Amino acid sequence: MNTNSNVYLGEWYQKEADLNRQLVVSFFPSDNSVELVDLKTRKTFLRRTKIEELNENDFFIGAKLLIFGKQINILDYGDAKTRNKKSDEQLLNYLMDCMPSQSFIALEIIGNNAYNQYRELCGPESLSEAKQCAPNSFRGLYGGDVYCSRSAEEAANESRFIFLNNDIKLVLRSSALYTNSTLCIVKPHAVREGKAGEIITEILRKKFTVTAIKMLRFERPNCEEFLEVYKGVVPEYESMVMQMISGDCMALEITNKYDDNRSTYQSFRDFCGPICPVSDTNWINAMKPFC
Repeated sequence: MNTNSNVYLGEWYQKEADLNRQLVVSFFPSDNSVELVDLKTRKTFLRRTKIEELNENDFFIGAKLLIFGKQINILDYGDAKTRNKKSDEQLLNYLMDCMPSQSFIALEIIGNNAYNQYRELCGPESLSEAKQCAPNSFRGLYGGDVYCSRSAEEAANESRFIFLNNDIKLVLRSSALYTNSTLCIVKPHAVREGKAGEIITEILRKKFTVTAIKMLRFERPNCEEFLEVYKGVVPEYESMVMQMISGDCMALEITNKYDDNRSTYQSFRDFCGPICPVSDTNWINAMKPFC
């Protein structure tokens, strides 16, 4: 197979035979030519032919192409090279729409049947269809502000692209301000119990601003260094370390209307309250402010 082509799996409904023919659709960007091969018989259905009216942007999953009077529906990628290339391009196009004027949050979602459940939450890919048929979906409510990969395989590729790609890390700078701010850690037990969203909502309701957020997991040496100021000062130091390394934490940079770090820190600490609150509002004990 030509390495300079983008390969897709397509389908053509042959009316005379009343059947859907599965095709390998190869597009050659160098000269806008297309080749069609019957997937089952491996016989050439259309020799490589230049088609002026088609270009690379016309080829994507779900596309309906008119090729010499025949409607070819693109169903999937035909090889790993095209899948990796196109899924990265799809995500990059979305990121370019967000940058440089906007910030965004990238999440890796884990759970039973996670991709299908998330895709259902997002709703139809067409925004107009989402607003009409699924008004309570993410796309129905927020339009194009929420991104969803087009398949579980693409989701895996895009997660690696965002979280493991060293090149993209040079482009995606943190939104942290490191000034007039303080740090909030949502502790592992709160993350496990699904309280992180409730905590963040309450922070925002109190007119604080979350300027950066990151999920992280402490190793013991790093945690001991992070909490070193408490060593020998508070008797709970060891239990603090054990709690912080027990699972995923969520780190938030908090800012507000004050123009100096001390005021921001103190106001947020007052909001958090004592370390061991006597009230029943136990979610406050699930986060910790730091200077």
